[in-house]
Amino acid sequence: MNKFFRVTLLLLLTSTILTGCVKSIIQDEEGQLDNRNIEIRVVYYWENYFLRRDSIYQKDGARFKIDNIEMILSNFYYNNEGDTVTDWTQQSYVKMGTLDHKLGSIMEPSISGSIGWLIGLDSLMNATEPGDHDQGDVLSNSNLYSGSKIGYNFFTLTGRVFDPDKPDETEPSIPMKWVVATNALVSTIDSKRSFSIPVGKQVIIDASVFVDKLFDDMQPVQTPIIKSDPDDADDYAEAMQLHDNLQKAFFIP
Repeated sequence: MNKFFRVTLLLLLTSTILTGCVKSIIQDEEGQLDNRNIEIRVVYYWENYFLRRDSIYQKDGARFKIDNIEMILSNFYYNNEGDTVTDWTQQSYVKMGTLDHKLGSIMEPSISGSIGWLIGLDSLMNATEPGDHDQGDVLSNSNLYSGSKIGYNFFTLTGRVFDPDKPDETEPSIPMKWVVATNALVSTIDSKRSFSIPVGKQVIIDASVFVDKLFDDMQPVQTPIIKSDPDDADDYAEAMQLHDNLQKAFFIP
């Protein structure tokens, strides 16, 4: 091979590799950029104690373990002296084991009014499908989606229930999955707030979920699975009760 040709080819290959690397790095950085400066810190309790995955809980005769709690938060808004601004574009996926979650962005140096958000999605966003979203977006996760009839799972509690017919079992054997979904079961959370927003720093909003309240008037042994299926009257009635309990259990001091 001609020496000049070899050098030229090498330079072209090097240029191509470097260009590809730079593009990849830029794309990765852009995918991870998040300018939201309001965070929510969610702590889970059973009564007055921290919730633990390895603990056995009991309510109304049922014994169970709780493995995970997941929520989709969206439509963060704030009202500053009468002017309301809503961020429709970003969702937050909240789960046990992760403390802080980015919630929204406030560009003003301070607010005096209130903030709020949805546990769930507005009807337009709930009508989308995971494939409609870029990879890495919260709503691209097909595990959070229950099909076009139901939409996304706004709230999911998973665990395991001890079988009362197996008194000798040492670990719960009945899978439990409770889902709150559909446009009618969105929860709105709001709180009166006045605070300053330090430049380059996060504002932390503390929230508590009192998980024991989620089990009020619920029967995990008889109804370990709740899908929020609007075509199943019994199932949907359970989902409505769970939705009502969630609004009591989610507390902003």
